[in-house]
Amino acid sequence: MRVAGLEREFEADRNAEPHLAVNWAIAKDWSENARYDTGISETQARDLYSAVAGTNGVLPWVRRRW
Repeated sequence: MRVAGLEREFEADRNAEPHLAVNWAIAKDWSENARYDTGISETQARDLYSAVAGTNGVLPWVRRRW
C-alpha cells in the first residue's frame, strides 16, 4: 500500500469498512510459500480467496483506486 501511494486512503477505508479490515487481516500474512502448505484446510483456502477477491476484498479495493 505504501509503495502504491494508497496507504492513507486504505487506512481510512479500512477504519470505515469493517469487512475490508477483516479481509486485510486475513490476506496480509499470505505468502507465495503458503501455496505449497498442505496443512491449510479447504475452509482456510476459501476464506483467503474471499478476503482477496470477494465483494469487500482487497483486490477489488485496489482496482477501484489504482
